[in-house]
Amino acid sequence: GGGPAGVAACGPWPLVATAGRNGDVAAHDLRSLGGSPDGARSVLWRASASRAGGEAHVAKVTALASLAGVSGASSTGSLLVSGCKDGDVRVWSGGTGAHLQRVHGAHERHTFVAPRGGGQNIAYVGVSEILALEGSGVLTCGGDGTVKLFRLTNEAFGLAREG
Repeated sequence: GGGPAGVAACGPWPLVATAGRNGDVAAHDLRSLGGSPDGARSVLWRASASRAGGEAHVAKVTALASLAGVSGASSTGSLLVSGCKDGDVRVWSGGTGAHLQRVHGAHERHTFVAPRGGGQNIAYVGVSEILALEGSGVLTCGGDGTVKLFRLTNEAFGLAREG
């Protein structure tokens, strides 16, 4: 299924971002959430494998973080950073959904077997967590047992420089 897998702030309240089991990343305005039975009217933008021209994740998004106050990032001044079970990290404009960068294979995907309820459960872990470091970047943690620092600079994403 393609249900939600994560949620994060996406700029000033009431904007939030969601991550999906099918690789979708979307931004929502919570003021519009009650406008339709399925919440579709709340969607400001959505990046999905079927719509994004190869820019969206192709597997479950396992981590999502927002960086606020990034110069030139968007009208909301935020960036969304998403991580996938295949190990890729992607960066999006929080306000427009524009795909800004992909770090292919940021973490090597590993397979884990964990006992659950008398049976076996296989988990594939690439990126397991993303922690926003305001003004400087993100820390990512992965199934490969590493923690990595990614510095997010205006130059790296072609954003306008200040002054």
